[in-house]
Amino acid sequence: MAARKQEKVGFGAFEVDLGTGEIQRHGRKVTLQDQPFAVLALLLERPGELVTREELKARIWGTETYVDFDQGLNKAIKNIRAALGDSVRQPKYVETLPKRGYRFIAPLNSSDQLGSESNQAAQRPQVGNLSRSGQPEHLNAEVPMRTSVRRRAWNVRAAQIAGALALVLTLAFFLARHNFKPERKLRLRELTTNSAENFVGSSVVSPDGQYLLYGDKIGIHLRVVTTGETHTFEKPKAVSGEDFWYPTAWYPDQTHFIAVSATLTAQGLIPTSWIVSVLGDGAIKLRERAIARSISPDGSLVAFTTGGIDSNQDIGTMGARGEDARIVTRGDDATAFPEVQWSPDGRRLFDLRTRWLGGP
Repeated sequence: MAARKQEKVGFGAFEVDLGTGEIQRHGRKVTLQDQPFAVLALLLERPGELVTREELKARIWGTETYVDFDQGLNKAIKNIRAALGDSVRQPKYVETLPKRGYRFIAPLNSSDQLGSESNQAAQRPQVGNLSRSGQPEHLNAEVPMRTSVRRRAWNVRAAQIAGALALVLTLAFFLARHNFKPERKLRLRELTTNSAENFVGSSVVSPDGQYLLYGDKIGIHLRVVTTGETHTFEKPKAVSGEDFWYPTAWYPDQTHFIAVSATLTAQGLIPTSWIVSVLGDGAIKLRERAIARSISPDGSLVAFTTGGIDSNQDIGTMGARGEDARIVTRGDDATAFPEVQWSPDGRRLFDLRTRWLGGP
């Protein structure tokens, strides 16, 4: 009988209820998430046959999926093997056919075997709940033996744990006594080659450490750390060629970063913060008369300073697109905040403060 016509399918010690999405092993429930269960059910429909990756994608993920299908399928198969206690190298249930798909290779139990397993699981006595007079004779003989085996196994396990703990304590004592410090090899690598006439004014590394943004007189450049490949971002049309233009922070998803332009006017340098797309979609204005300093770890808030470039500054926060701006720390005529950074949990701000001599 084909597996797809059965509500329940059995193999080895397992029983799979295709109707309820449940798996049992010797009557005990085995946990498996919905998507891995759907993959297992599809393999059980055609035991012994290849089910291609394309079939699995069409039946479970859909043809118009926008998620990483390969990663999702690999994770589903891994979860199935973990639930069944299966192995990749020596599979008992799910076999991988590289670059093609998967095949369920275990023989399925007959309907009679399936009913027998279910009845045995339902009728299996719970030894801990029976009184001495209510236990069958064969259980009375078996329970002491199992208890003895378990006790011996626990004693061996306890001895192993004690030995490992003693080894760790001995090693810790040795390292502390000899003040041992493992040698770390640091490698210095030059990433830019700017001259004194065209020096780097600002730089920031991407969250994953793979990209470097830096600004000089020419503009803002994105460099791949491993290869040195470089891309230059054009200034927005509203920013003149004489204006300063430099990066300050990455958004966590690394598809955008924040840049600041500074225009020289009769009142001094006027800063403007911009959101720049790494994917080539241009730049949009984030906030005028503000320097965006850093972005919270979850990307929802931006810390900024208002006022001048190097004095009379306040610290504020705003939404990721400039909304709901508010001042959180007031400065004065002699105070500047050149650095404002978020704590790892995004609940606090840390700032570096400078004061001009002679200020109040």
